[in-house]
Amino acid sequence: MARIVPMATREQVRQMQTAQPFRPLIVRLADGRSFEVRHPELISCSLNGREMVVHDEAGMHLLEMLLVAEITRTLVLCHSSNFG
Repeated sequence: MARIVPMATREQVRQMQTAQPFRPLIVRLADGRSFEVRHPELISCSLNGREMVVHDEAGMHLLEMLLVAEITRTLVLCHSSNFG
């Protein structure tokens, strides 16, 4: 089951970023936009905890932490090519 973090704080983002093993995240904003974070180095928070930066294939996104509605860890499905 995916873990949802409502109204993210800097500490919560750091916990999810440094989790071992890292699992990709979805950052959802109050306006409905969402950003997928596939690697822990693709998300960071400002020292004051007011802004978050997310990098994806579209570029860099500077986000206000107050606009983050939730952060969800995505489910990682394992596929095997050996069925026999």
